[in-house]
Amino acid sequence: MILLGGPEVSYDIEHWFTTLPIDFLISGEGEYPFKSLLTALENHLDLRKVPQLSFRKDSSIIINKKEYIIDLNTLPSPYRLERDRIN
Repeated sequence: MILLGGPEVSYDIEHWFTTLPIDFLISGEGEYPFKSLLTALENHLDLRKVPQLSFRKDSSIIINKKEYIIDLNTLPSPYRLERDRIN
């Protein structure tokens, strides 16, 4: 499976699906949608419920609505060591 994300691909979703052999694209902030996508794939849940996700369904491109504008400070730090954290 190929997933694209980030600001470079968030603008012209149809272009990326017609240009590249991708399976999924997450537009906008992807921290929560990425986790939702992994959960949906693992549990065979409806991909239409994953916010900000675009994906192929038969010959169509499904573009889910955007829901998240998050305060990134509310996410746990990816840095395990205190000396790596920015205060």
